[in-house]
Amino acid sequence: MNYLKIISSYLLFLNFLAAANLDEIKDNFSDGLFDIAYSGIISVIQNGGMDSEGYALAADIAFRLDSLNKANEYLKKAIEIDDNEEFRSRWNKLDTLHQNLKEAKRKSDSGLIDEAIIDYENIIDIFPDFATSFHRLGKIYYKEKDFDEAVYYYNKAREKNPYNETYSKEISNISKKLAIEGNEIYRRKDYEGAIEKYRQAIRIFPEYTEAYYRAAKCYYMLGDYDSVKEKLDRAIQNDPTHSSSLKLYGDVERKTGNSESAISYYEQAVSYNSNNYIAHYMLGKTYYELQSNDKAIQSLKNTVSLAPTYAKAYELLGVIHLISENNTEAIRNFELTIANDPKAYIANFRLASVYNSQKKYDLAKRAAEASIDIKKNYAASWYELGLAEKGLGNRGGAKFAFEKAAKDKKWRKNANYEIKLLEKES
Repeated sequence: MNYLKIISSYLLFLNFLAAANLDEIKDNFSDGLFDIAYSGIISVIQNGGMDSEGYALAADIAFRLDSLNKANEYLKKAIEIDDNEEFRSRWNKLDTLHQNLKEAKRKSDSGLIDEAIIDYENIIDIFPDFATSFHRLGKIYYKEKDFDEAVYYYNKAREKNPYNETYSKEISNISKKLAIEGNEIYRRKDYEGAIEKYRQAIRIFPEYTEAYYRAAKCYYMLGDYDSVKEKLDRAIQNDPTHSSSLKLYGDVERKTGNSESAISYYEQAVSYNSNNYIAHYMLGKTYYELQSNDKAIQSLKNTVSLAPTYAKAYELLGVIHLISENNTEAIRNFELTIANDPKAYIANFRLASVYNSQKKYDLAKRAAEASIDIKKNYAASWYELGLAEKGLGNRGGAKFAFEKAAKDKKWRKNANYEIKLLEKES
């Protein structure tokens, strides 16, 4: 007898706990906290003591979380406990929804798009809180490439059930699709056309950082630096660690004469992405322009460490070492430039210049000719070729090279001077 009293008291206690939990679950459900409400109802079900009203509540929560099958399952259990008219009516309504969804999908799959749209609109009128209907209607408009309507219905689905990540992904996928189209237009150098695509992508999904960055690149190519900064500000606001945006901000600052600010942005870019070798290179280039050569060298070494074939970094390292009169390192870096970029005619010219200064005229001639092979009218290389030929004692070849150099007004004075020297010596 005492055991029966204990068991009875325990069951009463469980029922009390379940009732208290259900009140809290109802509050969470009313506040739109469907995920918390669902976790709570599952816990109550697992602990036992659930009554018909509790299962009916579980059905309502599952319904709002797009789980029609679970809603049916819980409502069926409510009916098993208390087979009343209200529960039967709700059961029939869910069954009608299931059949209507099935028919609308059949029409959509059969290509009866207009009819399917009407069916889904009718379902939405009757079941305005069921997110799946909005989602499916959005997918129809997506397939029809009516992105504005698709996004509208995806947003409605997300509004009804913010806990289903699929709806946000659908929206971001449309935004990414438009951005990809923008990228293709950008490659054709139609920057204004690309900007329009990126604007559409941003309008659909304002959190899409990459679209702001891509739009900023277009404005940069158009020389509209105020618009570049505006878009980059939004990109960085979305993602303060977006290395590409920080690097581009540095480019704008450098372009507009704010070198110190540019360095700050480049440093942030490499701090958030140490593999951003272009940012390392631009940091080195800016340090070089500010005559901070030691810092420039370190940044450029970081660049080639990450990108061993990046010729520009080797060339700038060669220039810095040349200024520092470290000819050995200058030559080594110019040779690395040429090895990684067969069209590096300026590096060949610089190499010729260093060899001429060392009186290694045969090597200077070879480098100057390599530069001319790439760019036939490059006066600087013709001038270096003239010096090399002169050093090798080939006056005719030297005069011919200087005459070629003299066709460029920048080199005319020096070339004519050398020609006069050759004429005096003859």
